Amino acid sequence: TISGQLQLLEEALGEKLFTRLGRGLVMTEVGRGGLPLRLFVGISDMVPQLIAHRVLQPALAVSLSVHLICEESSPEHLLVDLAEHRLDVVLCDTPV
Repeated sequence: TISGQLQLLEEALGEKLFTRLGRGLVMTEVGRGGLPLRLFVGISDMVPQLIAHRVLQPALAVSLSVHLICEESSPEHLLVDLAEHRLDVVLCDTPV
């Protein structure tokens, strides 16, 4: 059913797209405006934060809304997360 598909979509997005109003549905703010793009970035604990900020600045300068989520850890841990698709990109101070 359509309601079942909407529920699955909301669960996949982790956001409510509609709320009930009487017998009908009304779009939430997320449903009307969409979600920002999410960029999951792993940053090696040896990379200076100023350099990481400068490298990531162009991602924040695009006209779309971008939600940047950074994780700082050892290169080994970050590469495992990258290989398992938990990160989109890794900033590292050593070659892979």
